[in-house]
Amino acid sequence: MTERFAELDDIFARHEAEQTAQKQRDLELQKQQRDRIIKFIGVANDVIRPAMRKFGEYLDTKGCEFLIDPRDDQPAVFVAEASIKFTFAPPGQRLGNFGSGFPNFSFHTYSHDNKVNLHRSTMTPSRGGQTSFVGKCDADEITEKLVMEKLKDLVVEVLAR
Repeated sequence: MTERFAELDDIFARHEAEQTAQKQRDLELQKQQRDRIIKFIGVANDVIRPAMRKFGEYLDTKGCEFLIDPRDDQPAVFVAEASIKFTFAPPGQRLGNFGSGFPNFSFHTYSHDNKVNLHRSTMTPSRGGQTSFVGKCDADEITEKLVMEKLKDLVVEVLAR
């Protein structure tokens, strides 16, 4: 009887081996995705947030309000993505609690992508504007200088209209 099932035994053994190998690949992919998110959160906290804060404090001296999201007091709990966003209100305008509808620049990372995505919105209440994807970079390429340049370009574009 075992001879009759020898071919099936081989098929089941190969199938089981492939399932085990796939589980290992899935676990490795999950680890890589988690590591990318953790790396981005580190860059966001150590490089991006301090640069945004420094830039925002300068804007504050010019009568602008600013908001960094997530806020310092919000726990950094991310599953499949992480982001940090700088929003500002031109002089004479108020952000409110969430800064919705105001110019902003954000850095996003997703577990399925090795890069950090850069997004910009020049939308201003009663003046319009545009929202756009403006590029990608590696987390290691994000420096204070890069963050400051992106924020400066945003402010120039919004205030020069």
